[in-house]
This record gives sequence, C-alpha cells and structure tokens, in this order.
Amino acid sequence: MTTRVLVMRDGKGSVLTVVLVAAALILIPPGAYVGGYFALTTRTTRNTQTGGTCRVYRSSWQAMMFLPATLVESAITGSDVAPAWPSP
Repeated sequence: MTTRVLVMRDGKGSVLTVVLVAAALILIPPGAYVGGYFALTTRTTRNTQTGGTCRVYRSSWQAMMFLPATLVESAITGSDVAPAWPSP
C-alpha cells in the first residue's frame, strides 16, 4: 500500500515572480531609452551666449526620437537642451 503525501506550495514565490517580471517589463524600456539618449549622442555642444546645450545625433530620426528626453533634461537642469543632427 502506497501513501501519498500532498504538499501545499506557498503562493508567495509565484507572486514574487509575477511582481519581478512586471517590474522588469515596466523598467527596462525606459531604461533602454535613457541609455540610448546618452549613448547615441555623437557630441554635445554648449552655446556660450544662451547657455543652452545641443545634443547631436547621427540622423534626424534619432534626434526626433529623443526630443521628449531633451525636454525632460531641460526641465531638470533648467537650461535649454535641443536635439540636432549633421546636415548631409
């Protein structure tokens, strides 16, 4: 005669897994965006007359993609920050 023992699993492990996966899905895209904002900048120039900063990217689509990030950086630093790209 075989006796079966049922073991109840604690649900905390699965809840923690769900929370960690959700946190990763929420934090990874903005983190990649901010990382790209700084990593893809080819150069940063500073205008001595206005005190503003210009972040130069390789192409126009990159500059336009990071326009929201420049607005956030402007709000945080209190100085004008604008994206730009080299003319062909």
